[in-house]
Amino acid sequence: MAYNESIPHFEQLDNLKLIPEIKEKSTNQSKELIDSINQLNRSLSNISNRIDNQSVLAKLDAIEKSLKRRSSTVNSTEKQTAERSNKKGFFKNLRSRFSRKNKTTNHEEE
Repeated sequence: MAYNESIPHFEQLDNLKLIPEIKEKSTNQSKELIDSINQLNRSLSNISNRIDNQSVLAKLDAIEKSLKRRSSTVNSTEKQTAERSNKKGFFKNLRSRFSRKNKTTNHEEE
């Protein structure tokens, strides 16, 4: 039985005519596959670039927010310092006014 199956039959030789057609189809499919892979690669590269750009923009936003927080903290610290100096100036002004009045009243008493 194995011997009978191992001997080619002449009608099987007709299948050899299909080989060039199969080869052409596989070549075309390979070209389409390669084109599709290249297109996918370009698409993924574009997505990667967009993600990189978005991450850069997100980092820039974070830096900007941090700088705004710092500047607002510095501004509030400067305002507090200015208010303190104004308060000191106010008290110094009061003292100097009282000391002037005391000096003038002392001189008038003499």
